[in-house]
Amino acid sequence: MECFNSYRNVTNCAREYDTVFHIHNCCEFLYVSDGEIITKVVDKTYRVQGGQLLITCRLEGHSIKPVGFPYKRIAMFIESEMLHSKGVSPHITSILEHHPEGWNHLFDLNQYPEIKDLMEKIHNEIVSNNPLSQEMSGALFYQLLIQLYRYFPDRFVNKKKDVQMEEAKKYIEEHLTDFPLVQNMSKMYYMTTTRFIERFKKHTGYTPHKYYNICRMAKARYLLSTGEDTQVEIAEKSGFLDLNSFVRAFRSTMGITPGKFRENMENDQKTNRP
Repeated sequence: MECFNSYRNVTNCAREYDTVFHIHNCCEFLYVSDGEIITKVVDKTYRVQGGQLLITCRLEGHSIKPVGFPYKRIAMFIESEMLHSKGVSPHITSILEHHPEGWNHLFDLNQYPEIKDLMEKIHNEIVSNNPLSQEMSGALFYQLLIQLYRYFPDRFVNKKKDVQMEEAKKYIEEHLTDFPLVQNMSKMYYMTTTRFIERFKKHTGYTPHKYYNICRMAKARYLLSTGEDTQVEIAEKSGFLDLNSFVRAFRSTMGITPGKFRENMENDQKTNRP
């Protein structure tokens, strides 16, 4: 998979757009050039207006409801791990990763036309057939990150990559059906339970158990939207004890039942929206 993907679209009235609580397996930069939306990111609600940017990281569930028309946006998707492999500093890419509690997802760019201009340039480059378009879009995106850092330094987490906690994070993602006790995980890394939880939260923004629940819900949403597994099968694959506990947790987190979520996703796909 390439580092970047992007699309632009325009919504002219409310009935063209069904609000669906969804999740991406990468970071999303949602730039609203005109109009207005109400969006919920996990448990926070924002009003995003023209000239503002919303950044959601991997596994952060969010919904979008346009309330001002025409609603024009650029949605850009970025693989932070791919940027790491290309040598981009973890400090700069920290804005793409798990955010600590209280982090503000909304960036008002109206005073910074150079950043808005970069968003347009990156999108145009990504969708072009120009030679080395990925390399050029990557260079432009790096400029964008630097500009964001200059104007919003408090949104960046000054930290080095914690290799052990990155390994622990991936371990949890790969063991949803047999998640070990946190005490056992701490022993794997020769730490006290308290120290392990502190380091994990510093690295991801979540406690191990909270991250486990986020990953379970992300897996369930993915299976509901992409496959034909029954809800019982999805519950099992996502690490829930039974269907009832799965439905309760899903409704509590998403505000709708798994069946309604699947129906919304199927209807959304029929419209061929990006």
